[in-house]
Amino acid sequence: MKIRKQFQIGAALFLAMTAIACGQGRDEAAAMPETGSMPQDAATSVEMNKAAFAANSAPVGGVLADTETQVARGGGATAAPIAPQLASLLTHRSVIRKADLTVRVKNVEKGENTIDHIVLDMGGYVDSAQSADLASGNPTMDISLRVPVGQFDTALEKFEALGDRMSKTISSEDVTGQIVDLDARLETMKAQEETYRNLLRAARQLDNVITLQDKLTQVRGEIESMAAQRKTLGGLAAFSTVTVHLLQSAEAVAPPSDPNWLAQVWGESTTTASSVGRAVTGFLVWLAVFSPFWAPVLVIAWRLVRPRKSAQVQG
Repeated sequence: MKIRKQFQIGAALFLAMTAIACGQGRDEAAAMPETGSMPQDAATSVEMNKAAFAANSAPVGGVLADTETQVARGGGATAAPIAPQLASLLTHRSVIRKADLTVRVKNVEKGENTIDHIVLDMGGYVDSAQSADLASGNPTMDISLRVPVGQFDTALEKFEALGDRMSKTISSEDVTGQIVDLDARLETMKAQEETYRNLLRAARQLDNVITLQDKLTQVRGEIESMAAQRKTLGGLAAFSTVTVHLLQSAEAVAPPSDPNWLAQVWGESTTTASSVGRAVTGFLVWLAVFSPFWAPVLVIAWRLVRPRKSAQVQG
């Protein structure tokens, strides 16, 4: 009986200890977070430490690799503004138009003045002008003009109406695709430049700073080059180029009056005569100075030729 009573007491103690242990385990499980999670403050602290470590100790190759990744991710953000611009460019084509026109007019100078007024009224401008033989009976003039692309055909009609059209050449080049490509590349390069600038602000190692500065200089140069190309193409597409060659009709034109023409002719003739006289005198002086060299040669040649002539005469 004693043994049975002791066994019952021991079993009761074992059950009590087991119950206590299970209660403590549940309390600890409730106090601890689930596996793989941590408090929000602790997670934020870890992420900040990782970012600081990457900025201070990442190798140059890693920085540039991260840069390319960020630019690739940012492509979605920069692609959205391009869509409306692309649609607009596809609707309004960018075409470079050029024309070369030759017109025979009664008076070249009057034709030039009329062309200047026409171009100014259209909102264009004269790019260059070159004239030749204005004082003669066949003057010519070449005028290079820039007119708005919408006024291109109207301008040609008005220029042809100045006289008789001798020749006409028109060429067109669609540069819409080039402009769209340049705009897209500019957006990408600007996003890449901004990414490099952000990395440069966070860089701490000298090697990383130098490398990022070189990259920024390269990207900035490419941006400026592409921007210049874009501006040139846009300007050529917005203002068409027209080159007009003006020829004057062969009409009786009174020679220009010059009351001093006789004095001019006399002066030119006396100057020419003086130049010829000086040239002849100089030649004679050269002969006299170099006579010790050429005179003996001439005497010897004369003596060699004279006996042969005498023999021929006797024969």
